[in-house]
Amino acid sequence: WSLARTPDGRVLVGNASDTLYVLQQNTTQTRLDKTIIAATNWLLVDSNTDTSNHIDLAMRLIGLGSAKKYYADTAMVTTLQIKMEQIGTLLRSRQRSDGGWGWQNGNTSDSMVTAQVGVALDYLNPSPNDPVVQNAIKLLLKRQLADGSWISENGVLSTHLAATTWV
Repeated sequence: WSLARTPDGRVLVGNASDTLYVLQQNTTQTRLDKTIIAATNWLLVDSNTDTSNHIDLAMRLIGLGSAKKYYADTAMVTTLQIKMEQIGTLLRSRQRSDGGWGWQNGNTSDSMVTAQVGVALDYLNPSPNDPVVQNAIKLLLKRQLADGSWISENGVLSTHLAATTWV
């Protein structure tokens, strides 16, 4: 699901099957607004995230990127962008020499975590030629199994489905 606010204040909710719902300004929207504001404020607090956990950092970046769409054309976009760039800079600095990221800082590279970090960094619109992007892609291409799937080498999730879905 994704959320966005229109210039006239309506909230649009979309799902993975390209269905778009429009929430009218009413009690439901007021509750939704309060919920999004509370969640966004929680994501902005550094102490709510284990900064040694790359999955946590990636999920936080994705959450802030989604919130940024909701706050389009408001002053909050700048605050969100600054925090997103801080998280992105931290993640980029922790890319391992093989191009990947492990579950925790110091772990060996994990395909699923690398894919999650890649999706998160995409919220910052990197160039496709960015060495961080290129090195992550090269690692993932090397790690694909003969059957076409990927695994989580750090054992984050035991199914090929989870890792392959993220990649």
